[in-house]
Amino acid sequence: FYISLEDDLMRIFGAERLQRMMEWLKIPEDEPIQHRMVSRSIEDSQTRVEAQNFDIRKNLLEYDDVMNLQRKTIYKLRRQVLEGYYSGDETLEIDPAAAAGAPAKKGGLLSKPKGPPVVSGPWTIEKLGDRIRPWVERIMGAFQMLARKRAALAAGMNIEDPATVLPEVEFTKMGIEPRLVTHELYRHFGAVVNLEEELTQGRQACVDRAVKEIAASLIQQRERMFDLIDELVGNIVIEHCPPDVHPEDWKIDDLVDDIEEVFGQRIEIGEDLALDPDTYAEHIFTHLEKSLMAKEDSMGTIQFLFYARHYYLDEIDGRWIEHLRRMDHLREGIGLRGYAQKDPKLEYKKEGYRMFIEMTEEIKRNVAERVSGIEIAEQVEELPEYEHKTMATRAVAQGGGGQARPVNLDGSEKSKKVELRHVLKRIPRNGPCPCGSGKKYKICHWRKDEAAVKKGELPEWYQG
Repeated sequence: FYISLEDDLMRIFGAERLQRMMEWLKIPEDEPIQHRMVSRSIEDSQTRVEAQNFDIRKNLLEYDDVMNLQRKTIYKLRRQVLEGYYSGDETLEIDPAAAAGAPAKKGGLLSKPKGPPVVSGPWTIEKLGDRIRPWVERIMGAFQMLARKRAALAAGMNIEDPATVLPEVEFTKMGIEPRLVTHELYRHFGAVVNLEEELTQGRQACVDRAVKEIAASLIQQRERMFDLIDELVGNIVIEHCPPDVHPEDWKIDDLVDDIEEVFGQRIEIGEDLALDPDTYAEHIFTHLEKSLMAKEDSMGTIQFLFYARHYYLDEIDGRWIEHLRRMDHLREGIGLRGYAQKDPKLEYKKEGYRMFIEMTEEIKRNVAERVSGIEIAEQVEELPEYEHKTMATRAVAQGGGGQARPVNLDGSEKSKKVELRHVLKRIPRNGPCPCGSGKKYKICHWRKDEAAVKKGELPEWYQG
């Protein structure tokens, strides 16, 4: 093959000496050269280029490993939330050097299980299974009815005629695809149940397996939510009441305000409580647990967990996309750390770890805020989540600070109130107040607006 001395490969890696020799000997530029010195020069150049490219790939790989560990962690979390699985042992695999100097987190008061939990609050797998069994029976019966209608159509029968007697079909010979059963159960319960083997064993085997798997999944989903609240409360308490700081310097008022901002409840820290962060955290968590359990009882466990799961997935997706952008910006400028006599790769690992922890904390905080903001418009009957009818329940999608009400208003004044509720949900509590005072919304008009909407009135600043 032919190669020019002006080629980048030759130009960068020392072809000047060979070019000067050719000029001195007045060798034509298009003269083919076959010489040991030329071959050795080309071979050395190729070796250097390959070594340089290897170093570049190695450097890129070390940067990519940081994101790869984070990606595995967040995708694993998302998959577990999506499938309704929780083991309580979710950890981030990280280089110890990256975690050096990162602030420690307190965690929660509750002892997390080493495996999937089998008890959550008043529920056990057996108790919850007895509660959902009739609804699983109904779903299996619906599939069997579908199979009977298919058989009737295949026989040329008119299934629209009420007098038509549908043929009986054995459950094991329905011909229903297992994925359809899995999808229908997930649509109702948010639990992934594979009944491929049980569909060949009979209806009772399917019901028993589905009830057990669904009840176990619901308990895991419930524990995930309460563990999240518990851990978040512990971290907030430690942030405002560090154990290594004298109790007189603890920021109790800021703690109460922070809890109210996240959970929408003002839980006072009385002087009768011991000056201990664990006592404060237990006091706060007990109040929040009662509130969430009351919300769960009003909505129904499955409806409550549906919103919790929906909010969790929504926050993971949104915050992860934002985190990827921030990591790209960090990577673009991390090389400047070298001017400060610091290893850019190590600094990238440390900063990336810190940003990832901040992202996970933000996810938990936002989920807790949105779940705490769910409110019920009316009392519904037992297990309404399985009825195919319009529910008078609306979950607050932004920040959890608004009211959940059925949308059934008409008229200009009522339309304003509907519009206002949407406006209030979009106003961040830490953002500027819309009245123009320059203060934070939560400090200025937030409480007044909440009270006004509950009374059916419009806030004083609203000009709609």
